[in-house]
Amino acid sequence: MRVAVIGAGASGLVAAKYLADQGHNVVIFESSDKIGGTFVNKVYDETALVSSKTLTAFSDLRMGEDIPDHPSAEHYVAYLQQYKQTFLDTSKLIEFRFQTRVVEILRKNSPQEPYSVASSSTLAGEKDETFHAVAICSGLHNVPKIPAEEELPGIGAFKADPNTICIHSSEYKEKSIFQNRNVLILGCGETAMDITKRAVLGQANSIGIVVREGFLSIPHLMAEEKPLDVFITNLFEHSYEHPWVHFLQLRWKLSTFVIRLGLLLVGGSSWGFGQWACRVSEVKRGFHIINKAHGALPNINKGQRLKELKLSQERGEKKPLLAALWERFWASVERKGVMTLGLAGGEGEKDQGVMPVTPYNTQVASIRKGSEGGKGWTVTFRNGEKVEGVDTIVMATGYKQEFPFLQRYRSELNETLGLKDEEERERKRKEEDACCFRHSQGDDYLPSEHFITDPRDPRVAFIGFARPNVGAIPPQSEMQVQWWLQRACLCGAPGGGGAGGGGRGHGTSSVQRKSSPP
Repeated sequence: MRVAVIGAGASGLVAAKYLADQGHNVVIFESSDKIGGTFVNKVYDETALVSSKTLTAFSDLRMGEDIPDHPSAEHYVAYLQQYKQTFLDTSKLIEFRFQTRVVEILRKNSPQEPYSVASSSTLAGEKDETFHAVAICSGLHNVPKIPAEEELPGIGAFKADPNTICIHSSEYKEKSIFQNRNVLILGCGETAMDITKRAVLGQANSIGIVVREGFLSIPHLMAEEKPLDVFITNLFEHSYEHPWVHFLQLRWKLSTFVIRLGLLLVGGSSWGFGQWACRVSEVKRGFHIINKAHGALPNINKGQRLKELKLSQERGEKKPLLAALWERFWASVERKGVMTLGLAGGEGEKDQGVMPVTPYNTQVASIRKGSEGGKGWTVTFRNGEKVEGVDTIVMATGYKQEFPFLQRYRSELNETLGLKDEEERERKRKEEDACCFRHSQGDDYLPSEHFITDPRDPRVAFIGFARPNVGAIPPQSEMQVQWWLQRACLCGAPGGGGAGGGGRGHGTSSVQRKSSPP
């Protein structure tokens, strides 16, 4: 069979490898001129992975001992190049189409080759080809989500001011842009925290971070050479779980209590590791994507313990004796300038000087030009707070999930099965109700079967779009591909393995997960 793979990032490469292993001819469409996806196109100064090399590597090619526990983007792209050379370049069944963008995918009436893929290339022009199956591996970080004027009143005028800087986090490259600037960062994901740290190191005059709903901060290193994800993925986490234990979520509830107690004893706060600001409303294990980029947390924390104690005293709150003593202890820790466990000290304190970053646990209400003769812009928040003099805004607001090349495909799929638009919307709503999360408003939705396939058309797959709570997307994509091969009956194709290497899975009816010594 002939299979189209859209994207030559980590998910696209592993999809192509397993498809070729089963004897399929694979065409990989990549809009840029090289492999790597996000790790090439969206990198900034000193980008490093927050997942460890142990859990980020594919099962059949481990990363070398000379690579740090948390590889840099350059290390990881070199690893993907090695993976390509080892498994893809040796196969005559795989063809790369660089600088080629997929324009549209359509269903055809022909059962032999049911999909038409239209592409546009800077090298070969426009093409319309047929395929037996399609794997969409275009990635989570593809289309920046940029707030509109309705969401950020005044942002248009702010952008038009020649004295201001307003960028999406995907455009950020180097910390020198922050020197002597008054910076406001919108968002609290790992990229937002990375950029906040770089604004500190870039010697900004002032820094604020706007956090709408809070985040749960756990450092990606539990101790030296002890990555968080390796520590968590232990025997007890993956042992047998009785159906009643699973139904009642006893393991989650018990581990939440144990984790929060540990956080409280070690860092003074049960809301995150040493986290005293930007808290989530409720800490429940399995309900939050952990923010493992903690470099700027000491800057955000600065002054928060004393502030909480002062507010508590002003309100005349009466707390249990132990809680009051605990609060005063940690306030004295901050007052004396003592930091905890190297999170806010050691090298981080020396490099950053513990410059305060002001957290705003709210949303932006308006952005207006400062008073006449004043410098910068005034940002007013919904809780009434204000920050003046802002001249730089970084929108770390994430990415939209869009598949513009699938619009007609989805409409035609519904028509073929006799579904009307109203029925499709109701089906989508029911799918989302069954999911553990909602898609953001305006996002294109993922299919219902493990977010990989639509049961009505299982030979179109979405690989690499579900992010694990702990771990990394690439090895999860590897498992998704293996599941899809069986679900779509793409295993054991005639002539499996093909000429030129690959060959594993030849003539078999199931996909074997390969592994090598760590």
